Amino acid sequence: MTQYGNRKINDIMLPSPSERQQLFYLLKKLSSLTAWQRILGFYNAWADATENSVREADDRGWTNETSLSHSEYAYILKCLAHCEEGVMRLKKGDKRVFKFDANGEFAMARRILSHYSQLLERIDIGENRIDEEHTPRWAEFREALIQLAKAWGECAKYILESRFTDEAAPVRYNEWLKELLHSRKYPPLLHEVPKASTQLKQSLPDRHLEGGWEQIVFNIPRNDARNDTMLYYPRHGDESKKLQNALSAAEYDKLDAAQREDYVSLRESINHPNISGPFDTGWGYSDFGGAGLGEKIGLPSLPGQTTKLNH
Repeated sequence: MTQYGNRKINDIMLPSPSERQQLFYLLKKLSSLTAWQRILGFYNAWADATENSVREADDRGWTNETSLSHSEYAYILKCLAHCEEGVMRLKKGDKRVFKFDANGEFAMARRILSHYSQLLERIDIGENRIDEEHTPRWAEFREALIQLAKAWGECAKYILESRFTDEAAPVRYNEWLKELLHSRKYPPLLHEVPKASTQLKQSLPDRHLEGGWEQIVFNIPRNDARNDTMLYYPRHGDESKKLQNALSAAEYDKLDAAQREDYVSLRESINHPNISGPFDTGWGYSDFGGAGLGEKIGLPSLPGQTTKLNH
């Protein structure tokens, strides 16, 4: 039986044509401007609740006792600004805001939300405590946080790019996703899934390259010599600046979870003996506008890589 990496080809689940349409509809909905404008509304409400608490603590002379400090409020506003910028760019059609790099506005907006969501869990199980007596409107702050986290989780877990380039895409087709797709409601008529430029070739106008079915990942320990050589660059959020002062994987592994949020990973080289390429195939490289026909793309040696288009 054909095997690629540690996955048997016959064991890979493939969505049906109708399921692919449902999945495309779902991803478009979760990445839509409407969805993220709604999330921004919850983010603003959370920031307002924080401001109300901080202001009231100041008025009562509890500035040094409150569990919601001015610095925490300033950090929330900083992350809120990234969410606002992400929605503004999304309105212009810029989908790069979902990436984990200098364009990843929502990844940067997520940092303080992740921190407080984890803190809330630790408070609920008794690991951490809040001085509610000197933290005005804590219940209001907590409820606004819960509402934001719920709205964020409904979309972000399917859309936002992982910080690790060797992790699979957020959405994988499996029994769980199959049940999710079948449980949702859809319009009577679903559009065909458009072909990306990576699936088209000018010299073969009646054929397309099958793609988007299953991502194959080599899962090996990060300290294995066969793993990719990775560099980790500080995120500065300014597209005009160059990435510099990279950390090695060993240096990056010494950082705590909060510090790692400030870095983006880039692959320097592929070291696995079972991966070769990239090879010049003539197929497009970029999924945007058909650009990059002269670029290179590595393809697995799998059967049935091209499929005749049905007109």
